Amino acid sequence: MDDVYLKDMIAATADTSPINLVTNNDKNKLMTLQIIALANDKDHRKNKLVDLDASLVTSSWQDMLRALDDTLRILDKIGVGTTSDLSLVSYDVMIPVIAATLIEVGYSKKKTDAKAVVENIIKQYYYYSSFNERYKDGAATKMETDYKALVAWIKDGIKPPQDSAKTGQIFFKGGLKWTEEEIVDIKKGTSSAIGKAILSVINKRNLIDFYNQDVVGLGSDKIKSELHHIFPKAYYNEKISDKYNIDSIFNLTFLSKATNNHIKDSSTVDYYRNIVGKMKTEDEFNKCLNGHAISDAGIEAFLNQDYEAFIEARVEYVKEILSKNMGLEIRPTSIELVARS
Repeated sequence: MDDVYLKDMIAATADTSPINLVTNNDKNKLMTLQIIALANDKDHRKNKLVDLDASLVTSSWQDMLRALDDTLRILDKIGVGTTSDLSLVSYDVMIPVIAATLIEVGYSKKKTDAKAVVENIIKQYYYYSSFNERYKDGAATKMETDYKALVAWIKDGIKPPQDSAKTGQIFFKGGLKWTEEEIVDIKKGTSSAIGKAILSVINKRNLIDFYNQDVVGLGSDKIKSELHHIFPKAYYNEKISDKYNIDSIFNLTFLSKATNNHIKDSSTVDYYRNIVGKMKTEDEFNKCLNGHAISDAGIEAFLNQDYEAFIEARVEYVKEILSKNMGLEIRPTSIELVARS
């Protein structure tokens, strides 16, 4: 494959959003060729992409771009924020797997109801793969396996086996791994696939800014946002016990920069009082906190400045959202069981 030829084709997509999140990034742009390779039963390994025939790339290019655009919009819809940036994508390799699948199953030509079925399957693939750390130890063989599994599921209704944590070759692994001792230790700035998936679960919800009615988070129709400590780090870092780190991912949510700066080093009680009666009613702000995956028990802990109880309530609520709201099967486990598996 002629590198100059590829650069010319990629340059033609420079202003196409959200595709440019892939094509304008040196790290990501080879995904375009991986999509084409997977969808055409060619070797998708990065060191083999140079062997792709230029005529195949040319003839497949528009289908690839359409599928890439559809992939980023589907991931955005399930909470990954991929029309803004790719920071919440658990594993980059899932993008070519999904896009190649969409090409093979003819997603773009399907009617709305049929598209919804495909999107639900993609949601399951994405979250099961993320929480089960599917690509933690390499991806090349697994990408092809999962691509074929997704195509068979969508086209023929052959759902991958999910009755055993030992199945290994697929992404279900008996359900979504939920190892609480590990999950609560995931911190802000993590590269953890599980951490990114948890933030995606939160981001999927209708997040309203604490101080106004702006929709916050990553993705379409949301204002520019940043991650904020719900129990502000500047105030609580020296006041909480060592049980849960102040940077725990369960102490984070998306807010506007202005709101984040306004809260700064306030206590939870102080900024609650500053909001209620001035920016929102008590009921409005409690509903706003619920929207940020903070349950009523979490709000009580928030007002009592009980950080441990808050983290435990939020862990439980996110788990409930995954199971009841998103329809995913949970596989509770422990560090000891994971070590033996």
